[in-house]
Amino acid sequence: MLNTEFASAAYAQDGQSHGPLVLLVGDDAACLGDYAATLAALGLAHRIAETPDRAIDILTEDERIGILLTDIDMPGMSGMQLVKTIADRIGQHRLIIPVFIAGFAYVDLVVEAMRLGVADFLRKPVTRADLSSAMARARTIWSQRQQSGDPATLTMLSEQITGLVAALEQARSITAPQGSQRPSSVQRQIERYIANQRKRAQHFPDQALCETSWKILLDLALAHLKGKPVAVSSACIASEAPVSTALRRIRELCDAGLLVRWPDPTDGRRDMLSLSDECFRSMEAYFTQHYQEA
Repeated sequence: MLNTEFASAAYAQDGQSHGPLVLLVGDDAACLGDYAATLAALGLAHRIAETPDRAIDILTEDERIGILLTDIDMPGMSGMQLVKTIADRIGQHRLIIPVFIAGFAYVDLVVEAMRLGVADFLRKPVTRADLSSAMARARTIWSQRQQSGDPATLTMLSEQITGLVAALEQARSITAPQGSQRPSSVQRQIERYIANQRKRAQHFPDQALCETSWKILLDLALAHLKGKPVAVSSACIASEAPVSTALRRIRELCDAGLLVRWPDPTDGRRDMLSLSDECFRSMEAYFTQHYQEA
């Protein structure tokens, strides 16, 4: 029987946490035991849930949990569905960073998960180095968002995660031949994409990392180089997202100091947008460092 209580290694004698608790969720007892041992060796306090329903109960009762490390493939409720359920119930009031584990690297699923700001997507078998790296990234994201006072990670993810659930169900319906592997070129593309996402995170706050926000920033960066402001309506179109979603992202980017918004002096019916000077400098640094021309 697994010990489902949190490890004490990451707690001081006064019982105060040095960081967020990790909730480990999965239906494979052997894997859970291995992951728990690794977390304990890393000094990370954690609890274990062997079913999604139990995970929801633990999250509801224990507000110290800040990282959700969950298997994707579980009977009854997938890891994606679990995150959506948690987001719908408590996402507006809690800061919880999800990390996914999958037995098979569904290419589309990995890409979409990373676009939505999931801290990491691990493929089984998960090595200690993989788990350590994922936890370090998740804890960094948690700390940054904790300092910014914005707990909306799961709420932001919930509005788009329905598509991930559908993609997962479609991927499950396709049975790969026994022993087959994805082409190595695809694996390299996924690894390159994930690496680029992590590089982007070095230059921009969380508000800029979701795909909708990034498309808005790219459109405004090009406009900045051309010396042209952009109407809010045009930025919404460039985002390729529903208008309500795009407007919410624009508000977040303005609040984060990445965008500047002002009334159009020639047309009182619309507002204009541009990148802040600081944001444009970050854009220059990011593309200069990571996308040099051959």
